[in-house]
Amino acid sequence: MYLGHIWNALKVAGLPGASQRINADSVLAQYCGLSANLTPTFFSISKAEPKAFSQIASLNCQKVQRGDGSWVMSLELLEADYLKEFDYLCSELFRSCEHSLDEKHALLLQYQAFEEWLSFFRKTQPFSLEKARGLFGELTFMISSANQGEKWADLIAAWMGPFGGHQDFVFEGFRAVEVKTIQPSATEVQIASEHQLLFSGDLKLRIYRLLGSEELKAGKSLVELVSYIEQHLSIDELKDFRKGLSAVGFDGKDSIVQNSQFEIGDELIVNVHGVDFPRVITNNLNPGVQKVEYRITLANLEPWVVKAV
Repeated sequence: MYLGHIWNALKVAGLPGASQRINADSVLAQYCGLSANLTPTFFSISKAEPKAFSQIASLNCQKVQRGDGSWVMSLELLEADYLKEFDYLCSELFRSCEHSLDEKHALLLQYQAFEEWLSFFRKTQPFSLEKARGLFGELTFMISSANQGEKWADLIAAWMGPFGGHQDFVFEGFRAVEVKTIQPSATEVQIASEHQLLFSGDLKLRIYRLLGSEELKAGKSLVELVSYIEQHLSIDELKDFRKGLSAVGFDGKDSIVQNSQFEIGDELIVNVHGVDFPRVITNNLNPGVQKVEYRITLANLEPWVVKAV
C-alpha cells in the first residue's frame, strides 16, 4: 500500500475526524483522515480554488469553501471493498503534485491525475496478445520474487499495475518495480507514459525478453502461472489477485489465454536513478503536455544494469 499505513494508524487511535498531513514540504497541504464513521478520507486545503472532481459511486467527492476563504477538496471512500484502489488513487493525487512550485499548478496536476485514473477505469479494451505478454511478465516477476523470499501478501498488495498504477508494483518502504516484456529481436523498450519511470524511491525496471513460438522449449501458459500463484494465496489475497486479473481483462476461457504460451529468454534488471538516466522528466514538460510515450534503446540502459540473466 502507499498511504494505507496512515489510515491504519489513525484507526488504531480510534479518533473519528482525525487527520495527518502527508508531506509538510509540499506547496499543497494534503491529508489522510477518518470520517465520523472511521472511513478513510483524503483531502487538500488550498487558498486557490480547485476544480471539482467527477462524482463516482464508490466515493464521496466534495469541494467546500471555509469561512477563512480557503478551499477543501475531499474524497471519502464509501465502499470498503475498494480500499486498495482508493489507496492507489489518493497516493497518485499526492505524488502527482509533490514537487510543484506553486499551489495552482499543484491543483491542476492533482485534477489531471484524478481524471486519468477515472478514464482508465472507464476503458473496456478487450484482452489482447500484447496484454497477455505483459501479464505473463508481471506474473513471472511475482513467482520469481516469491521464490527469493518475498511474501505473497506483499506482492499482491504491491500489484498496482492493473489498477492504473504508473509502476506495476509499489511496495512499502518506497520501493517499486516496473515490468516490461520485449520481443526476441527487440533493441528498445517502450515506456507508456511520462510518469512510468519517475518514483520518489528505489525504482527497478525489470525487462523480460519473451521467446517467439518457434523458439519455445518449455513454454508456459497464463493459466498455468495463475493456477500456480493461486495455490499459494490466502482467501483475502486470492480475492485481491483475481480483482487484478479482472482489471486487465483476463478470462481463462479466452482463446488468447488458452492458446498462447510464452518463455523467458533473458532478463535485465535496471536501477532507475540519477539525472543522466534516459527518461522523460515531468518537471521539464509544459503543463499542457500529457500522455507521453517513448522508447529507450537497451544499449543506452547498460550503465544502469544491475543484473543480466
